[in-house]
Amino acid sequence: MNHPRRHVLGGIAAVLVAACTDSTDVSAPKMKSLPPSEASWTMFTGYRNQIQNTSTGTITIPAGEFTLDTTILITNKSALTIQGAGIGLTKIHLPSSFVGRGAFRVHSNINGLTIRDLSIEGLSVPFDRDIHGIYTDSGPSGITNVKIERVQLEDIGVGISFQVASSCSVIHILDNRVYRMRSRIQLTPHEITGELIESTSGSGYGIHTKDCADVLIKENVVEDAERHGIYMAGGDGGVTIEHNLILNHLQRVVQNSLNYGDPRYVQRSSLTAMAVARGSNVRLGFNVVANPYAHAISIDPNEATPNTPLTGIQLIGNKVIGTREKDIRVTALGTYDVWGNLYYHRGTIGGDTIAAYSDSLGTAQKPPTRWNGTVAFDAEIPGEVVYVVQNNHMHQVTKNYGVAPIGWNWTSYEGGFSAVQAIAGTSSNGVFYMMNNTLVRSVPAPIVGDPWIKSVSPTNWAGFEAMAYSTGRLYVIQSGYLHKIDPATWSYRADGTEPTPNWYGTQALVAFHGIPYIMRNDCLYEVSPSTLSAVRSWC
Repeated sequence: MNHPRRHVLGGIAAVLVAACTDSTDVSAPKMKSLPPSEASWTMFTGYRNQIQNTSTGTITIPAGEFTLDTTILITNKSALTIQGAGIGLTKIHLPSSFVGRGAFRVHSNINGLTIRDLSIEGLSVPFDRDIHGIYTDSGPSGITNVKIERVQLEDIGVGISFQVASSCSVIHILDNRVYRMRSRIQLTPHEITGELIESTSGSGYGIHTKDCADVLIKENVVEDAERHGIYMAGGDGGVTIEHNLILNHLQRVVQNSLNYGDPRYVQRSSLTAMAVARGSNVRLGFNVVANPYAHAISIDPNEATPNTPLTGIQLIGNKVIGTREKDIRVTALGTYDVWGNLYYHRGTIGGDTIAAYSDSLGTAQKPPTRWNGTVAFDAEIPGEVVYVVQNNHMHQVTKNYGVAPIGWNWTSYEGGFSAVQAIAGTSSNGVFYMMNNTLVRSVPAPIVGDPWIKSVSPTNWAGFEAMAYSTGRLYVIQSGYLHKIDPATWSYRADGTEPTPNWYGTQALVAFHGIPYIMRNDCLYEVSPSTLSAVRSWC
């Protein structure tokens, strides 16, 4: 490449890459400082009463810091929206004197409920209480058409939880931020024997659903949960868990050697980052699990009927980065569709299509002959298109969850892809690919069989290492330098950035919601998209 990159200073990236070689060097998780005094917060009582007494319409909560002293009961609602001013703008604090199980309790007879654009923070609540953010309990029924979006939940016991005895459907949990869901030891009855055992069950969950149909969990970030990041239990009515980021799962528990239950029944291996338990017809697509301290993904049976196979489970296009245990744990019988996943293992460079399994009682069904030989795979996010390189052809394929991959049909294809190094789906029509150190954006032709429409980067990318795309920008590591690229102009100094050095030997590069994450020397780095320097690291 011909650019004056040797004059670029690495800044924080250089310091962290050099320093983060000790496996005990773990940065503090993302934290927020407590306001000077709880007395400075405005009581939320008026809004709580308005929410409880309004059955339909929109309740607007302005920007500000509020104290919620007891649970808000939401029941008998139809098309009700609770609208904040935005994450970090409308802040609902749960004080040390909080009374109740959680902030918003969704009870019964709900047909249309939206909660959006606000924050719920529990820094003052003692961790010996499993306080919930937005939740149902086990008794209610008749809950449908619920949307929880753009809500940030911090420092409580459970973020978002929907478990309903009957009639729970169309639950959409979208684009939320869930940080530091804390677990606590308590005595709970064992599911089979009824014996009281020590367990963290009931706390430490980021997002949890049980016995609900038509569930969509998408675009969420769950960081440092202490039992499960995303946990789906029971129900056969269709659950899609797509394009979520689970980061540093179980970190605090392992780093601090905390107790997580009776060792006869509860092992660290069972506290997986993303868990499917006791349910069929579940699709896990294009999620990223980075730096988990337990197994990344698990498929578990109903303990009461362990010999009953689960059906309709799909693991497609997911990425597991640097797990400290295994990529996948399967303890349920059944046959599962596994296609296009990548596993970035410690001590190696580049992704592996073969998972490291813990238990494997079920059968991982590879795609039938139609997609054998897949060498590259990525999707438009958001979008309904997957790009597949197979037999030297690039295929544009329609995403079709719930159908076996043999039924995922291509809508366009083009030949000549014999030396593809990487591909990255875009958020609009088209795909990036690196081939023979040449970077290309290619858009399928309107007529099948016609040449795809191409735009070629003028830069020579010799020394290419890794590539990822997010929110209109492409990130490329070449010869140890991280570049941010504007595909419209092919500038590798997009948004005023300069390439940063010292990323030689990159093991993995992903980008989520515009933020790059890089694994190098078995350390994971969160990189600022504005400076291309590391801002947090975990080794």
